[in-house]
Amino acid sequence: MYEVGARRLSLEVRKSLSMPMLIVDDSESYPESSKCPSLRCKLSTYMHRKAKSTISLCVGIVLCTFVLSVLTFALDLWKVSEAPRLLVSFPYKLRNHTSFVKPSDVVPDRRPEMIVTREEEAALEGMGVLYRKGKCGMPQIVVAHLSETTTAEDLKLFLRGMHRSGLLASADLVLLFPWQPLPRFFAKVIRDEERYFQRLLAQHHKAGTRRPTESVPESKLSIFNSDAYTKPLSVSDFGKGRQESVWGASGARNDSASTESKDDGVHYGAVIGFDMQELDPDDAFSGFLDRPSANLRRWVCYQILLGMVRNRYRHAMLTQVRGTFFLKNVLAPLKRRDPSLHLYHTGRRWADVHSSPQSLYNVFSPSSEANATTGVIESVYGKKFWNSLEEEDRARKVISTGLIVGGIRPVRSVAMAMATEIVRVALLRKTRDAFNPEAVLSFLVHKSSVLGKKVASHLQVHDSGMSPVNLLPGPPRGDDFNDFFRREDSRFAVLHGFKNEGVTERRREKILKSLWQDICNSQNDVEIYTDCYSAVSAPEIYSKLSS
Repeated sequence: MYEVGARRLSLEVRKSLSMPMLIVDDSESYPESSKCPSLRCKLSTYMHRKAKSTISLCVGIVLCTFVLSVLTFALDLWKVSEAPRLLVSFPYKLRNHTSFVKPSDVVPDRRPEMIVTREEEAALEGMGVLYRKGKCGMPQIVVAHLSETTTAEDLKLFLRGMHRSGLLASADLVLLFPWQPLPRFFAKVIRDEERYFQRLLAQHHKAGTRRPTESVPESKLSIFNSDAYTKPLSVSDFGKGRQESVWGASGARNDSASTESKDDGVHYGAVIGFDMQELDPDDAFSGFLDRPSANLRRWVCYQILLGMVRNRYRHAMLTQVRGTFFLKNVLAPLKRRDPSLHLYHTGRRWADVHSSPQSLYNVFSPSSEANATTGVIESVYGKKFWNSLEEEDRARKVISTGLIVGGIRPVRSVAMAMATEIVRVALLRKTRDAFNPEAVLSFLVHKSSVLGKKVASHLQVHDSGMSPVNLLPGPPRGDDFNDFFRREDSRFAVLHGFKNEGVTERRREKILKSLWQDICNSQNDVEIYTDCYSAVSAPEIYSKLSS
């Protein structure tokens, strides 16, 4: 009877799906002389063998994992030893600090030296680079993009104007780069301008109660607004209490930074960098356009970035780095709950001939010579749409995409509408060539309702010269350089577009020379900005900056 039962157990165990390789045979385990021929003893022995097999399997997995970890670590060390040139740590120094390095100086056939930012802290959700940790949460955000034609000198002038104007006393700055990773000469500019800014703060902090105009009496255009960084934070500007910055990881490091900011009485926003590949990894427009430029891709990045931080800011500004200089805080007049949206006209009209493929934007690719003679709107929306317009519409002015200011929600709505409209236009066009985004924004404002009544009711479109923004080229103003002034006692807050198409080389060189001479005019600033020595001693440098 025992023998028949044991054989049944052997068959049942052999047919089990969970234990296909384990077989219990009474003839081998329990001979006739065994003292435990019962079914309970056989089951106990079977469970014992199963436990030993499980333990052996676990030990094998642990050993395999350990061996793979050792091999992976050894492989990483081998890669580092084989490619030491890719590891560049901050800070790094140049032999000659007076030399100006531009992307055009890099040999195109050779890959430029890049920076592996292992020591840098991620900005948000593991993405981006935090170049400067803000002292506290700011109510405003500035998002500036670099195009493929932006030079290191453009970024230098942009950052220096932002710091001196006091705009970053109440705003965080986000830079969007079209390169991955960031070339070293751009990272050097960011580091240098941060060092200059900290020196300016320290110098004016020692000055005590002296006003900025007294400490730099010779500066007339770009005066360092130290009061903006030292005045007490008001509830109307920053809300109830000082919130922690949204950028970077929270923890003891941030707590110490917050304590330091309370001690020295200085506050400023963070400086963050994202490459467009992080925010738009699939290159959404590549399925509709051939090689979409940064001037188009930025709208998808705006939509994603502002969506992640929409609840942390009240006001936003979208701008470009190339050809933009800030003289005053253009966001200061905005009220706390201001839902307005401010756009600015260029000096061109809808019927004007659009740019050539060699324009500074580098986003136009006409397919024929006939297409090169069409107007701005017709080149994008076609001849049929242009013929349906009335004379009033054809005489409208083109709206600039280089500067958009307003509440965070309406600005985000514009970015979302622009991304959607770019896709729609690309599907309607016969070619996959890139097109002018200014024509798209002009169409959305004047001939479309996708922005919604809530946004349209608070929309304000300003003419160049009739607002704090001096948008070039604009109308001619004579031979004398007066582009920064509307009246003798009133200065523009923003100078924008002096590297756009339509600005003559002579005028551009004059603007750049006046800006650098004004920044380096004060003896105090010359001691801080090391590149002022070359700017003062070598006037021919301005011709290089304008190119």
